Amino acid sequence: SSVASGTEYTGPKLYKEPSAKSNKHIIQNALAHCCLAGKVNEGQKKKILEVSMFA
Repeated sequence: SSVASGTEYTGPKLYKEPSAKSNKHIIQNALAHCCLAGKVNEGQKKKILEVSMFA
């Protein structure tokens, strides 16, 4: 079951080169949707995102 060498991935682009010099938005997104995802982490997520907005 080998993949033909001529086929390329044509789906959505999953990685976008950051346009700004700050990684703040990327970090906030990772915290909200990966690290602190779910109802259990809702309170902690809100606190961290509020604090990070002022940093």
